[in-house]
Amino acid sequence: MGRGIPFLVVFLVLLGGCFGTKVPQHRLDRAHQLVDEGAKALRAGKLDDADASFSMADELAAIPAAVDGRGCVALLKGDWDKAERFFIKAHTLDSEYTRALGNLGLLRDLQGRKEEAKTLYSKVLTYDPDNGEVRNNLAVLEYELKGSTLEALQQLKKADLSKNDGVIRSNIALLSQ
Repeated sequence: MGRGIPFLVVFLVLLGGCFGTKVPQHRLDRAHQLVDEGAKALRAGKLDDADASFSMADELAAIPAAVDGRGCVALLKGDWDKAERFFIKAHTLDSEYTRALGNLGLLRDLQGRKEEAKTLYSKVLTYDPDNGEVRNNLAVLEYELKGSTLEALQQLKKADLSKNDGVIRSNIALLSQ
């Protein structure tokens, strides 16, 4: 009987270690900084620089934005299988991180899996109705699927309220003609 209690204490201590350790704040801060640098490189078309930043951020602290960024790089490089794995992993790390679901929706859209894309876009907007990029993508997709200019314009106008963006305004102008 006396032997069981020390075993239980050791077991609980070891089990506690299985739940992971907290990432030090300075590593989290640096990871977020690298994600920002990766996003800038991505926007500039410097895919290798972006990949290096996102990869290093992922090593420092497995944050969803870093993993999602790696998925974006893979998507732009045409490696759709790798992109899918990163988007799913990012969402798995934090189920409230909807950007990865929006990117997975874009991937499905590009793959021609339109209904899956629509489901993913709609799910993102359920959690993040102010996401202008996803709302824009959903509007374009709905127009492609249904040919409904009115529904697409309604989504685009909401997207424009969420994100003042030239692409969204251009899409509004095209559908308003």
